[in-house]
Amino acid sequence: MHPSGILCLASIANIALINITWRVVKKMTKINLYEKCKEAAKKHKVFYHYTNLESLLSILSSNTFRLTMIGNVNDPEEERRFMDIKKNKVFLACFNHEMNESIPLWKIYAKDNYGIRIGFSDITFFEKQERYYYKSGEGKQRLPCSKWGIREAVLIDVEYDDDPSTHVDYMDSLDTGAKIPYQINLGFVKRKAWKFEVETRARVYIDVLKGTFSVMIENRSFEPRNPNIDYIFCELTVEELNQMTITFNPFMSEELKLEVKAAVREYLPDFNDENFYSSDLEDKIRL
Repeated sequence: MHPSGILCLASIANIALINITWRVVKKMTKINLYEKCKEAAKKHKVFYHYTNLESLLSILSSNTFRLTMIGNVNDPEEERRFMDIKKNKVFLACFNHEMNESIPLWKIYAKDNYGIRIGFSDITFFEKQERYYYKSGEGKQRLPCSKWGIREAVLIDVEYDDDPSTHVDYMDSLDTGAKIPYQINLGFVKRKAWKFEVETRARVYIDVLKGTFSVMIENRSFEPRNPNIDYIFCELTVEELNQMTITFNPFMSEELKLEVKAAVREYLPDFNDENFYSSDLEDKIRL
């Protein structure tokens, strides 16, 4: 073979090797993303939840923070990535971890002028599994209960990707050589279009109690055991609530600010007046 042909084949081989190596690196990066995003969540000094007065008063009246089943959050693509056996089992509370106020988030939550931003310097209370319960027709059900237990409660940063559906790994539990793909990094990967949220999440995964099968075998078919729960609740102490900050939205009148302060003090009479803040964006943006 002519030397130029050998060089050409070598170049093709090198390119192929580079492509294979790059695919392996990308795959391993996606598999290891979970630990990276957990570590990132520990480094933030503030956690802000943009909401409205009604939701804040619900938190204060019950001393709880509600986590929403992932099928009910604002990004429907997240739930579509779940296998049936995992559906209805991941619950989220969402926070922005930037000190500066977010104009897009104010635009979303300040439509009725009652939008507020509550802030915490520490939200590790979400990792305390003994604080959780859900509501059923039988009343408050603490977790774990006779049906469901918490497998994991973590704080984790959201990763923004061009295509979340590429976050997959493969399993071959029967060692047959047939690799079955399944989605990974569930509940903390979103499209880059959502990057404005700059999000840290409390992510709680519940499932059947350990030692119980996650599927039922009926009429020769496999039916996953999925909870019929829309929300779970994390209990907060009065001390934790008294440490939070409350920022009024940029469009709120002075009369509404006084109304919010009075409503908060009905539940937290010792709430420090210095923990109320007017927006830095007041008179700088329009609704």
